Amino acid sequence: MTSDAGPEASAIATASEQTNATPPAAPARRSVGKQLAWAALAVGVGVPLCLGAWIGLVMLGARLDWPFTANEIFAWLAAVLVALVLWPITAYGAQRQVWHFRARRPDESMRWGAEPTAPVPKVPLTVGERWARAAILFVGAAALLAICGPQQVTLALFGALDAASAGARSWWLALQFGAFLLMAALIVPVLWLTDRRVRRLPADSSERTRFAVVQAWYLGAAIGWVMSAVVGFVIALMIVRYL
Repeated sequence: MTSDAGPEASAIATASEQTNATPPAAPARRSVGKQLAWAALAVGVGVPLCLGAWIGLVMLGARLDWPFTANEIFAWLAAVLVALVLWPITAYGAQRQVWHFRARRPDESMRWGAEPTAPVPKVPLTVGERWARAAILFVGAAALLAICGPQQVTLALFGALDAASAGARSWWLALQFGAFLLMAALIVPVLWLTDRRVRRLPADSSERTRFAVVQAWYLGAAIGWVMSAVVGFVIALMIVRYL
């Protein structure tokens, strides 16, 4: 017997089976050798490209009389990489972790970030959800640029953390506590707005599974944004202090 359902319906059905039925065995973990090879390739290609882009921008700025020093240009270049490369990567990884957490059995423990995860099912999006994603990506990237690019902002954040701490160890604790508060400020509204809708839908509904995937994207975007903001701030601070 053949089915007339399209690929989008098949994707929802597969995701529903993963959510409501007993989860399949965890995906195999990639070998350490492959992970090291990808890391070496990223460093071997990414670092020369970044240095080349920095030198090229410095030379272009000197020719066009840009009002930026070399380290300011480097800070803006790092901010662009954080906003356009690091955030999408961390958001995707966090989304997979959220979906993996949702698919676990009630009696199954989970080590966040220490277990291999399967890709998140692809589901159809409404027009409103597509616009919401586009707005989140635009506003999030602009906010990362505003935080990690201008060195005045970096120094202001550093001064605030320095005033709230009594030493190097407490400074890092203050940074972690600030990141925790920021993550809570982003995640709690997302859960409040989306979890109620998920719970109102029938447990075996394909729409519930579809919106659960959408919810995982929102949560992953929030978690990834905070992680990227912290990394970008630390990079910007190192540029200010050591370049």
